[in-house]
Amino acid sequence: MEISTGGYIKYQSERRAVKRQEGVEKLLDGSAYTEILKTLNEVEEYALSGKVKMGNEDSGGKSVKDDEDPKKESFGDVLKRQVQLLRQELFNEVEDSEEGKTFEEFEKESFVRVKEFLKKRFHLLVQQAKLEDMVTNLIKQVHVKDELRENPVIWKNITTLENRIADIDSLVEQEAQTSPEAFVINGLLKLRRGKDTFKKFGVVDTPEVKKIYDNIRKDARKKLEGRNGVIVLQGPTGTGKTVFARRLAQEFSANGEYEFISAHSKMEPDDLISRLGIVAEAIDPKEVPAQIEEALRSYKKNNPEVSEEEISKNVRPLIQKVIERQAGQKVMSTEKILEAVGRAAKNGTKVIIDEFNYLSSETIGALNDFMAKGNAIDGFGIIMTGNIGEEYLKRGDLDPAFINVF
Repeated sequence: MEISTGGYIKYQSERRAVKRQEGVEKLLDGSAYTEILKTLNEVEEYALSGKVKMGNEDSGGKSVKDDEDPKKESFGDVLKRQVQLLRQELFNEVEDSEEGKTFEEFEKESFVRVKEFLKKRFHLLVQQAKLEDMVTNLIKQVHVKDELRENPVIWKNITTLENRIADIDSLVEQEAQTSPEAFVINGLLKLRRGKDTFKKFGVVDTPEVKKIYDNIRKDARKKLEGRNGVIVLQGPTGTGKTVFARRLAQEFSANGEYEFISAHSKMEPDDLISRLGIVAEAIDPKEVPAQIEEALRSYKKNNPEVSEEEISKNVRPLIQKVIERQAGQKVMSTEKILEAVGRAAKNGTKVIIDEFNYLSSETIGALNDFMAKGNAIDGFGIIMTGNIGEEYLKRGDLDPAFINVF
């Protein structure tokens, strides 16, 4: 009798494909995904309606778009020019006004335009942050099931959402072009944000730096919001890999706390994950009575022939004396001591391994094995930085199984 397995294998393959597709459709039709789309549409509709426009079009005042494209100038030049335009427009309006308004009155109107821009900017950025959180939760849902996590359709749709959310920055920039006041205020707020970023991470968020970081962040989030996520930042020395890694680790770790390892060629698995160590601990005085009773129970069990009277008269005082003496002394014992990767896995935080390809293939293999065993809780992830290529000396070859994780 001949048994053919080809049909069964084909059936199983088709069944898995159908199940994956059903999972995709369920996620994309689910409340989280549709709520994100709904909110995005509302934000875009809000930005397109009711824009504030700059005063008197016949007064000779200029807008940002009347001159050369600001993108071709330095930010400082554009800011200076817009301040001059603002002063000139206010001056022209005072001269041409039939109502004889004072400069103070026009200054008040200017403040109204500032307030209107800040109100709209605040609303757009609040909605952007809300949408970012919603997409993060959606990504976490995807990581729960293998059939969703490995489906490219899911990630394509999430990428589309991320791009639309990023476009909210463009909507803010459009609002900043509606009046010179809005342009100047928006520029000052950018400078403040750049100062804050430099203070936190040692890097200024120029438009180009922000664009690079946002692109890296979107790719990294798709890995790091799951469990056992691994990303690698690789490139020439001095390109900011470690700075970006620290920024990602702080953003994606609970309370901004993360572990950091500076790798070297002598590192072994124990240096990364855990080791057996000797610790010296004293007995807590509060635990002494309980330990005395536990010791007595053990003695009675092992010596049933000894009478209660003998135990009460001789054994109990002896046990009590020994334990109370030990309570005042430190006792040496072996204990498993967690290193950076082990601590991050236990606490559900991120760990950075800087210059990871200094590590030997055996150490990287042990790291891969540790991750495969599923010892970590949600939130654990590894961010690696390194230089890959023959021109970088003393770098170890990458383990093929570990490359698979990427």
